[in-house]
Parts: sequence; C-alpha cells; structure tokens
Amino acid sequence: AEGGEVETKPTFRSKPQQCLTPNDVQRALRAAVGDVAGKVDGYTNVGSGWHLCRILQNTLAIQRYQPLTGHSYTELPSKLYMKKACINIRNDDSMCFQYCIIANFIQPTVEKSSQWNVSRASTYRHLIRMDTMSAQVPLGGDGDDATLTVHFDCFDKLPVSIADIAKFERRNPLLSVNVFTLNDKEEVIPLRRSEVEDAAKVVNLLYITSAAGGHYVRIKSVSRLLNCADGY
Repeated sequence: AEGGEVETKPTFRSKPQQCLTPNDVQRALRAAVGDVAGKVDGYTNVGSGWHLCRILQNTLAIQRYQPLTGHSYTELPSKLYMKKACINIRNDDSMCFQYCIIANFIQPTVEKSSQWNVSRASTYRHLIRMDTMSAQVPLGGDGDDATLTVHFDCFDKLPVSIADIAKFERRNPLLSVNVFTLNDKEEVIPLRRSEVEDAAKVVNLLYITSAAGGHYVRIKSVSRLLNCADGY
C-alpha cells in the first residue's frame, strides 16, 4: 500500500570459482562472497529504496572439475580445414600440445622443405629430449642462430590440460599461449587468454573435442581462422 513497506525475496548468485588445489578454496570463497555482496549493494543502492533485512538461505553448490586435456589426433571440421589456417598434427600419443609448441618455431623452415610433412608428429617428436623433456628450437628468423630451450618438464601428467598451461608459461617465461575452441555452431571462440606480457613468442592453439577426447591444433593464422565472411 502507499506509504507502507513492500517485501521481496531476490536471489543473488556469484560467478563460478575454479579450485585446482586445496589452497584455492579460501580464495574462491572470498571471491564468491565478495561477488554476492557487490550485487546486493547494487540492488539496494542508487536510490532504489530497498534495504536488506535478513538472509533466508545460503547455498553452496560444488561440482567436480574435469579439466580439458589434449589427446590423440582429431580431424578439423571441413569448414575450418578449408581455411588453411591451422596445422593439425597427426599424433597417436598424448603429446599434441608439445608438438604444436615446437611447430610454432620450426614451421616456416619445415614448410619450405619437401623432406618434411608438417602434419606428421615425427617431424617434431625427434626434437624432444625425453631425458630432460625439453626441446631446442630456433628463436630468430632465417640466418639467425639464436635458439631457445623449451621446457616440458613442468607437467605432472599427460595429456596437458588447459589449466596446466599456466605452469608451462611459468616454466618458459618467454612464451605465452592463447587457446581458442569451437562452440556448438563450430564458430571459433576464445577459451584461454594468456596473461603473459612482452613474450618473445606468442603461441595460438585451437582446442577441439570428439568422442575420443580433446586435441590441440596449431593456428598459423588467427586472422584467417576468424574471418568468417569469406566462407571456405
């Protein structure tokens, strides 16, 4: 009634928080509480006239996190294949991530050589020292002898998950890794954006899935991959 009080029961939800280790739990709880508190403030402020009287229910929903991981070879959708923007390496193991990283360094040289097939895992596998889980790759362009040691010994298990890419970047501070994926309409969308600034090398990967699991694909031209106006 006019001049009286009106009661409502709004619902406020926080954004999902990801916990990969037990140490992440407290941080995630603080972030969730802060998110809800901010939404309550936004609801009651700006002259709305609403006031928080009591909290009727507080629900904590927990779901087991299944990290996305790369695995064996998966074919690209024909629409993306025809764009010629990616190199899809035919691996039969769990090291598609490692091969894609190395391909970003040696690809220009390999593409000019008739002796190498850019889609074969063997083109890149022999460059990995299994005793140290590292690879020596060329850092400069043609005529530049500068090299870089890429370390793959930071992973607890294979295949590499999306969450573990941050470990790779910390182990290799000169590299940054961005990952794209496909939505239900087979449109390319961002999945992971690197927070590394001023990297000597930026690696762009496409993560695709099938019934067999996930698979990393090397993107050699992001602009061509994202250009949907030209069709095939």
